[in-house]
Amino acid sequence: MLRGRAEFGDHHGLLMSQGNEIRIEGDRSSVLLDGELFEANDDRPIVLTPTQPVSFLSLAA
Repeated sequence: MLRGRAEFGDHHGLLMSQGNEIRIEGDRSSVLLDGELFEANDDRPIVLTPTQPVSFLSLAA
C-alpha cells in the first residue's frame, strides 16, 4: 500500500492505486484524521487531496 497499490477482493473494502485523490463515500463511513472524526454521507463524501507542505516550526538563527 505504501508503494501506491493495494487491492482486496471484489472492491467491497479497500481499493487504492496511484492518483491524486482519495474519496470516501457511503452511508455512515467515517475517518479519524489527526484526532478529528470526519463522517461521510451518501450526498457528501470525504475527499482527500495532496497539498504543499506547511512549515509549522521555524528556528531563529
